[in-house]
Amino acid sequence: MSRRWARTLAGVAAPALLLASGPADAEWVDWIADARLDGRYDSNVNQAARSSEQEWDLSFHPSITLGRVYQLAERTRVAATASVAGEIYSRYDRLNAAAGEGRVSLSHKLGLGDAPWAQVFASGGYQHVEVHQRQGPRFATGATLGKRLSPRFDARLSYRYSQRWGPDGPRAMVGVPDDVFDQQSHLIELEGGFLATESLLLRAGFGYQRGDFDTNIIANRGAVLAGTSVEAVARDKVFGGWVYRIEGNAYVPFASLNWGFHDHWAIDAGYRFRYAEGHGQSYRNHTVHAAVLFRY
Repeated sequence: MSRRWARTLAGVAAPALLLASGPADAEWVDWIADARLDGRYDSNVNQAARSSEQEWDLSFHPSITLGRVYQLAERTRVAATASVAGEIYSRYDRLNAAAGEGRVSLSHKLGLGDAPWAQVFASGGYQHVEVHQRQGPRFATGATLGKRLSPRFDARLSYRYSQRWGPDGPRAMVGVPDDVFDQQSHLIELEGGFLATESLLLRAGFGYQRGDFDTNIIANRGAVLAGTSVEAVARDKVFGGWVYRIEGNAYVPFASLNWGFHDHWAIDAGYRFRYAEGHGQSYRNHTVHAAVLFRY
């Protein structure tokens, strides 16, 4: 009971476990029906470089995912899902959002027993934000390679390319583009898991991201922007001041635990630190989350 939650929902070699016992004939084999309610604290929700301008918020993120799994071959499966999700902020409610997304993934186990598994995916959707400036379509694709190292340990290496588009403006500086929320990035993550008990799973990892990010500034805008390689800048309708886009690097260590307490229910909690820097500017934020999860 709890072992199924700890391995499948939290993600210890989930594709490998799904592929291990599948039928050889091509057919629809499983339904996917997941729900999640996530509470999240963010120490720097506006991603401000200046500590005096950093703003915190507590937000809630409900989501539902439905889909089906198709068995292509003995060790190969395709999953197609559709998701709807929301974001509700307690302080900055102009960030409230609703999103829909479709996703297709292909998983293949590279042998018998504890052989490695691989997965590729593509997803796309649209996020509606109360502030028109931050809404728009989203796209992502990527791949993961994982392996069970022992009955209790697993590891995985993943790559993800993400792109988003947003409306232009409102213009803040003459001669500087204002498409701040047109962004793309590359993310590489290395993650390991330890099954401490039949119901408790511990995970930890590190991510490196290269690409665009936005950051908010209120005081001394002209002086800061004059010394920074800004790709785009616009007036910030949520936090005030300006929001600008630069290209840079982000370093993200993270850890989480998952406790499966019922056949269909689990609790997930985690911590993530993010340090992003680019062209003389940098910001830090700490994120803590706790979630209740249901899987049919």
